[in-house]
Amino acid sequence: MKKCRTLYVLKYLWWNTDEDHPVTTLGLLSALEADGITVNRHTVVKDIEQLEEFGIDVVRTKGSPNKYFIGTRTLELPELKLLVDAVESSRFISKKKSNALASTHQAAELDRHLYIDGRVKSDNKMLYYTVDNIHKAIHTDID
Repeated sequence: MKKCRTLYVLKYLWWNTDEDHPVTTLGLLSALEADGITVNRHTVVKDIEQLEEFGIDVVRTKGSPNKYFIGTRTLELPELKLLVDAVESSRFISKKKSNALASTHQAAELDRHLYIDGRVKSDNKMLYYTVDNIHKAIHTDID
């Protein structure tokens, strides 16, 4: 199976970097090597340029060494914190779903520990689809 190097670069940047945790070119090379991909620094820089051309907001801090991180995400950290508060107060949405939108470093900040008395959380993932189907049915009948 041929590994798509550029996607591995994106995966690493998405999960492991943010404005407070950039990665150097050498760090990216080490991460790719851990995934079984051996490349040189020029190739990694070209992969990052390709991601930028595709519309991914990769912020590059020039220096010695250059550093990279994902700039804009689907939701910013304050929005995610508000979402996590709503999720934790909900009975059927798992916190894991909201953490998937942030870097691992930002996800640690999302561990908010709201105190909701007497509320049991469900692990049933089918609830997402059930709620979505109900929502679609309501809108289909209205139109």
